[in-house]
Amino acid sequence: MPQHHELRMRAYYVDDKHGSIRGYVDYVCPRSENPVVAGRDLHRSLGGGEVDDGQSYALDLRLVETLPLGDSYDRDHCSYYEPQARTVAWGGERSRSLRSRAWEPGSTCPRTR
Repeated sequence: MPQHHELRMRAYYVDDKHGSIRGYVDYVCPRSENPVVAGRDLHRSLGGGEVDDGQSYALDLRLVETLPLGDSYDRDHCSYYEPQARTVAWGGERSRSLRSRAWEPGSTCPRTR
């Protein structure tokens, strides 16, 4: 990935009773740039939606717009976690999550702030 584009694992939710695991991943991208990988391709390469050994793997992918050269930039700031804490605690889908076909490389797309 280009400089300042990165994937950040935010959380995992493991449901032992029903045999499912949900990963919460942010694709961090500078505000001035567009994503370089399609959401569906990223979803597929990270294994979202697969079933293996009786476990289902869901992936909650979100595109996050940042200012990486700003004075207050912190790639793991609490503002990425706290607003979604309750949803993640029970394994739900985060607000403003992007479906696997939500963005294409080089295209404009809905972004989180």
